[in-house]
Amino acid sequence: MMAELFAVLTWYILITLLGLAAAPLAFVWLRHLPDRGWSVARPLGWLLVGYLVWLTSVLGMARLDGRVGWGALLLVALASWGVLARWGGGWSAWRAWLVRHRRLLLGEEVLFLCAFALWVVVRAHDNAILGTEKPMEFAFLNAVVRGGEMPPNDPWLAGYAISYYYFGYVLMGLLSLMGGVPTGVAFNLGVALLFALSALGAFGVGYNLARTVWNARTSVAVGVLAALLLVGVSNFEGVLEIASANGVGSPAFYAWLDIRNLTLNPSETWYPSDNWWWWRASRTIRDVDPQTGGHIEIIDEFPFFSFLLGDMHPHVLALPFGLLALAAAFNLLRAARRALPARAWHGLLVPAERVDEGVLGYVLTLLVVGALGFLNSWDFPTYGFIVMAAWVVAIWSAQIRLPRDLWVALLGIPFWSIALFAPFYVGFRSQAQGLGLVPWAIHTRLHQYLIYVGVVGLAAWGFVLAHVRLLRGARPTRLALGLAVLAGGVGVLGLFKRAPVAVLGIVVALVALFALDTLLARARSNGEVDEARWFALGLVAVAALLMVLPEFVFIRDVFGTRMNTVFKFYFQAWTLMAVAGAFGAVWLARRLPPFGAWVWSVCLLAGVGLSLLYPIAATWTKTGMFRGNATLDGTRWYQSHPDYPAAAWLLANEPAQVVILEGTKPNAAYDFDVARVATLTGLSTVLGWGNHELQWRGNYDEPARRTPLIERIYTTTDPNEARALLDEFNVRYVVVGSFERNTYNLAPPQIEKFATFMTPVLQTEHVILFAR
Repeated sequence: MMAELFAVLTWYILITLLGLAAAPLAFVWLRHLPDRGWSVARPLGWLLVGYLVWLTSVLGMARLDGRVGWGALLLVALASWGVLARWGGGWSAWRAWLVRHRRLLLGEEVLFLCAFALWVVVRAHDNAILGTEKPMEFAFLNAVVRGGEMPPNDPWLAGYAISYYYFGYVLMGLLSLMGGVPTGVAFNLGVALLFALSALGAFGVGYNLARTVWNARTSVAVGVLAALLLVGVSNFEGVLEIASANGVGSPAFYAWLDIRNLTLNPSETWYPSDNWWWWRASRTIRDVDPQTGGHIEIIDEFPFFSFLLGDMHPHVLALPFGLLALAAAFNLLRAARRALPARAWHGLLVPAERVDEGVLGYVLTLLVVGALGFLNSWDFPTYGFIVMAAWVVAIWSAQIRLPRDLWVALLGIPFWSIALFAPFYVGFRSQAQGLGLVPWAIHTRLHQYLIYVGVVGLAAWGFVLAHVRLLRGARPTRLALGLAVLAGGVGVLGLFKRAPVAVLGIVVALVALFALDTLLARARSNGEVDEARWFALGLVAVAALLMVLPEFVFIRDVFGTRMNTVFKFYFQAWTLMAVAGAFGAVWLARRLPPFGAWVWSVCLLAGVGLSLLYPIAATWTKTGMFRGNATLDGTRWYQSHPDYPAAAWLLANEPAQVVILEGTKPNAAYDFDVARVATLTGLSTVLGWGNHELQWRGNYDEPARRTPLIERIYTTTDPNEARALLDEFNVRYVVVGSFERNTYNLAPPQIEKFATFMTPVLQTEHVILFAR
């Protein structure tokens, strides 16, 4: 246990060092934010160090290694101090600012530490790297750490590189190597770290928005509310679970709700007794197949559910960096008014004598946006659009009319963001097959949608709809009128389609865009500037549109439904509504008359209170009521598995990245026994989860070819035939364990043939490991 406590301390110190290395750089780059980027310095430093290590590895200059990571950290720190000395006033100016804002910075550090410690405790009581897609993510993490080459070898398809957005696993593997933390522990510490970084990032964005308008105390309250709305609350499905457990409602009511497996089911406790009841909160929206009448599964996760689930999936890995992108976008808006008179060099909006500093900010912005494409490709268009929109609004509001600068913002940002990560895209293959139209009979039912958005939607929509009064007498621009006509047409389609969600989203987006248009017109006419309100309105508009799109179109993939599109777009929308809604809720409360403000505050607090029921009860259930022996080693459960000695032997005796052979099944998925040794070691097996290879590569050709060959290797009694097939895949080790014996019903002659040309380096009652 002491070793794990030391790992926790090491992890905390390491991420803090990364943040301190980048803090002077953030101080200069994000100078227009009230907290000067302190709240996002950790993900910035982590990204810069990770990018340098990845780039040197992919260019063949060095392998992914802890020593290379420490060298990159030193480089980033030196460059950061150089930037501070060149443009930030040096140590004296930074020290004076730190002293002046010490209470804020201390508060942010306490928030980060408390969030990190909380989720370390949760992961220690729910630690197993088992179930859902944890084996996939752990296999990637181990492959990155073991191999060191870029792109990493695919642990489940020997001879191929990973065809997935794998940068998050590079970043997490780098921390593991730099800190000397075993990957089984690093996996759970990584989830806790992402939780803490997301909480702090949301606080930072919320605080920075509010501090441009209100005093420090109110701004801190907004920041705390933003963190709570992002990672601390749930949708309203949890309220229904508690109601069901307490016998509230009727069978007819739950049938009308039509949430899978949610029925009237009184429990002996105040929360459901089913150990998997918490899963239903991520499946509140259900599509009905118009032909069969059967239900089509739709994923609608929200951040707290994702962290509770504990998967280290790309949408979770990217979350802190998405918040960094939001901070960079808001910094752009703030820069527009503070840089005049300015030279709008390529839309950089910096004082004429500071163009070189502006170039630095431009490159850093490109790096953040580009990294999101490598972390979770679904995030790239959303956050890239927000940054581009902020750039254009900044140029427009600053009354700079250089078409070149607008084109640089519109085309330069996506182009250079992709170019910075070009080596990834060269070998990347995707299951995406373009856009598909959602069948006319499929739509999101309003009550299920409202259950999903919960208090986050209440806060964001209340803020936007309060701006209806602002539109009276306003003269919208031709662009705004064009958007209105387009939105009106989509809205009519939504009504005709009986999809009130589409209409609701269009209304919210339109009000937000018209209000933003009116505020920009005022800024151009009389200099009135309210960047925080601009930004919050824009975020809610983008969120509303993200949730409208899956009503009409979806990204075509191997599932053939809108499941993934809803999943990824709704998750992004939740993030945007959480930070904007926190600001908007307080903004609205301060502008309503006393009675209205009181009613609004009571409704909001009630919504937050109800939304906290699920996190409390679900965490209690999933951690087993915090009983049992706590450990952060996610592989501890597997050490009693009869086949574990094979993995342990390879971890201890095989440092190279070699190929192993294990049994598989046709179209295997979500079965830990398939590719279990490859998953635990990071070595490449001939074929692991074929179903996921289909998802990553868009076709099943190679898995389909390999599946019968693997079976033939195990089942043939001819050593020459087995050896020839092993040569085809360059196999070094063959695992014959309980899974292979049961799957292929192996007889002694089928096993003994391997001994004629291989050496049994490990042999137990249950597993034999043959080496060539």
